[in-house]
Amino acid sequence: MKQIYLTIDDAPSSDFLNKVKLLKDNEIPAVFFARGDRLDNDKAIEEVSKAILDGFVIGNHLYSHTRVSTLSFEVVKEEIIKTDKLIEQAYKRAGVEQKQKYLRFPYLDRGCGALPVDKNKTPLEYQEKIKEAMGLIQITSPLSEADEKLIEHKNKIQELLKSLGYSQPLFDGVNYDWFKNSEFYTGFDVNMTMATGDSNLLPKYRYKGVTINDIFKGIDENFAKDINSAEIIIMHDYDQEGMDEIFKTIINHLKNKVKFI
Repeated sequence: MKQIYLTIDDAPSSDFLNKVKLLKDNEIPAVFFARGDRLDNDKAIEEVSKAILDGFVIGNHLYSHTRVSTLSFEVVKEEIIKTDKLIEQAYKRAGVEQKQKYLRFPYLDRGCGALPVDKNKTPLEYQEKIKEAMGLIQITSPLSEADEKLIEHKNKIQELLKSLGYSQPLFDGVNYDWFKNSEFYTGFDVNMTMATGDSNLLPKYRYKGVTINDIFKGIDENFAKDINSAEIIIMHDYDQEGMDEIFKTIINHLKNKVKFI
């Protein structure tokens, strides 16, 4: 049976505690990456502290959910530290030690644009696999071609993460060479091997005609590509109308096919 590490971006939404209950009831562990702008109030701190008490891990998703390749280093630093302090408040309120510090960048933009690795130091085969995992096969945006200045920006941010005590989970069982042997894993931020595609069902993208069955088909096809490696998958704690039910439906589809670890 396929093994899955579940990671969830953009927490906490207005439906956050319902998602936490769904996962807890099904004994599904997860890391929630919290946006600082959503966490910056007492109600959110309280709700996130409840998730911590239920055994969930809270990671940093920066404050404003902006591509860091478009922000100055000082602004990136400010956003990370500001969100860091909010997460610390939630752990303190829960009375739980924060044993590890994890961070995922918005849009997986690590500071050098849409392609999140240094193309000059990453084998082309690995680049293609990373783009495939991110759904970026047809990259055409200017962000896809990072110049030396952006690469330097990314590297400086990585040094910042290291100095702030951020690290990678072990992700035992994830065997993809393109992941384990690239900065997608050797860096100090958390990335992924597979997206569920839930973002395609956001109201603003529904004109594309993607259905929940298309999402299921994509998930199942991805699982079938390599049954011997675990996956790190991304879902989202979206606030938009109807996305709470979509989250539940995808979880129910997954729980019958995988082992969450």
